[in-house]
Amino acid sequence: MSLLTGIRTIYRKRLRPGLVQLATKEHPRLLDLLKVTGTLDSARNELRWLNEHARDHELELNKLIDQRATGKPLQYILGTEFFGDLELLCEPNVLIPR
Repeated sequence: MSLLTGIRTIYRKRLRPGLVQLATKEHPRLLDLLKVTGTLDSARNELRWLNEHARDHELELNKLIDQRATGKPLQYILGTEFFGDLELLCEPNVLIPR
């Protein structure tokens, strides 16, 4: 890893204290997603998608958030990814379309 890559990685993981407080007040697990996504809007969207996938079941939602917090791609957790008008199935042995 180059020095510049290392600096970018460290920078992405730093979150403003006000942002951390806001995320914590909104939802107890939103901070876990914020650490992965880097923005509050992205973390909110991922929380919404994971909650829909868990069908509002709290234990299942926590398992999904735990997987995402480890860095597992959201597409692998949800099992699909949209590419234009297509909804493609995604699993770990498939590259995620971008």
